Amino acid sequence: MAQGNDPVAASSSNELPPTLTELLAPSSSKAPLPINTSTQSYLAHLTALPLSALLAEPARLSSEHKLLTADLTQLCHSQYTTFLSLHSASQSLDTSFSALSTSLDALLTTAIPALESQSKAFVAETREIQKDRRRASLVLEHQDKLLDILELPHLLMTCVQNGYYAEALDLAAHAAHLSKSHPTIPLLRSIDASAQAYVQSMMHHLLQQLRSPAKLPVLFKTISLLRRMEVLDEEELAVAFLHGRATYLEAQFSTVAGDERERLADPARWVRKWVEVFREGVYDVVTQYSTIFLPTSATASASTSPEISRSLRSHLTTFTHSFLAMLVSSLRNTLPLLPISDFSSLASLLTQLSYCGSSFSRIGLDFRGLLSPIFEDTVLNIISGSFEEAAASLQKSIGAARKARRRPSEWLIASDMVNEPPLPAPAPTRTGSLSLHTPPAHLTSYPPLAIFLNSILQSLNALRLLAPASLLPKLLAALDSSLLSMSTALLSYSLAAFKENRLSNGEESVRVVERRAVEAIAHVVWVQDGGLVTYLRTALGTGVYGVKGPELEGMMGKDGAKSDWKEKLSALDIEHKSWD
Repeated sequence: MAQGNDPVAASSSNELPPTLTELLAPSSSKAPLPINTSTQSYLAHLTALPLSALLAEPARLSSEHKLLTADLTQLCHSQYTTFLSLHSASQSLDTSFSALSTSLDALLTTAIPALESQSKAFVAETREIQKDRRRASLVLEHQDKLLDILELPHLLMTCVQNGYYAEALDLAAHAAHLSKSHPTIPLLRSIDASAQAYVQSMMHHLLQQLRSPAKLPVLFKTISLLRRMEVLDEEELAVAFLHGRATYLEAQFSTVAGDERERLADPARWVRKWVEVFREGVYDVVTQYSTIFLPTSATASASTSPEISRSLRSHLTTFTHSFLAMLVSSLRNTLPLLPISDFSSLASLLTQLSYCGSSFSRIGLDFRGLLSPIFEDTVLNIISGSFEEAAASLQKSIGAARKARRRPSEWLIASDMVNEPPLPAPAPTRTGSLSLHTPPAHLTSYPPLAIFLNSILQSLNALRLLAPASLLPKLLAALDSSLLSMSTALLSYSLAAFKENRLSNGEESVRVVERRAVEAIAHVVWVQDGGLVTYLRTALGTGVYGVKGPELEGMMGKDGAKSDWKEKLSALDIEHKSWD
């Protein structure tokens, strides 16, 4: 026994003493006690005990074991029903697990494959719905952006209606960009088509704006917008601009010339209004066109080819020439309507047109050279017409007297001067030259001739306001023609009175009075130095034009209307002598 307990003997048998873990393991278990947290804690507790406590540890453990066994036994007696219920529940749980295993096997072999096939069929059937749903979700997500795109045509229309043309072009460009970026989307193509339709409407508005009253900034902006649209090239834009402004000016002229009664009633006022519209309208169009289409800077000129520049200038030339032709035509048709009583308006109109031509010369459109022929013809027509009217009035009086068989003494001479009708003084007895500012005083005794003289002098006084130098020969010819027609009628009446008086059986005193009356009329009208004819021709040549003496006589007959007063007077003398 002693040898068996000897440590030396134990070492000699080569067996190691059991570890503390092996000692703590149950005797029936050959496996070592698993080292867990509790075991390590207990081992650390044992190693920390003093020897006395370590020797007393088995006794403490034994007493504690007995205490726990007693507690467990008491628990089993007091809670046996719980253990029975636990046992029953364990058995039921084993049965349930077996049934569950069977059900799971059936589920895995039968139900799940069927469910999988149905799920695949459901997925296949709902694939389009899912696509639609995803598209709807995408639409809902980008709702604001889509609304902006869909409202582009309406917004563009609103901009066009309210005159926001630049913004409208930006919207149209945005719509075109979207359509080009996504050419396969019909909606975007439809939006672009609607936008282009409104752009065409906007172009109509812009072209209409060229026909309305507008200043340079508005017209410049309009042409800039049309250029941005890139619908018309530069030359077409220029033609559209001139056509629009021409339409506007024609409307203005139509407003002025709309009332034909006003033109006939007051031609001078009508022409003033017409010229004022021409001056403002054409001048504005030329300056506006030059500013917009004919830039003067070197940079701008370099961007335009010489051919296009020449074409643009030719269009402006055509425009100005057409309106100048309208001006000339209006003046030619209206100025002759001026009455001789309103002849002073002709001079003021010439002044107005001269100032207008002077202002147009700054833009290279001096038309003053076209005015001289028009006004010369107008002056000639008005004055010649007044001469003819005066002669026709006297001829009418002569015709009425001849028809009523009135004797010369009854109407050609004032009743108180019939017995001694005044005659022009002989040339030697006249002091000085013929007075041009004072008509012959003796003509007051011859009322018809005085009326004729006043009519001619009224025309000559009007002519002094506007007397073209080149018209003197023609006006002399017109005056001679009027004097000739008047004299022919008066001479015919006088000769008829001579014959009738010669063949009558009336009293000798009556024949003497009538003969004296006819002789007085002949001297008053045809006497070379102091007669009515000489005075009127001198009043025209010298009084109006300052041409005197031989120079004025040299102009007689230049236009085929020679005044042969001496021959007429000789014929009257022959009849007179034969009657005597």
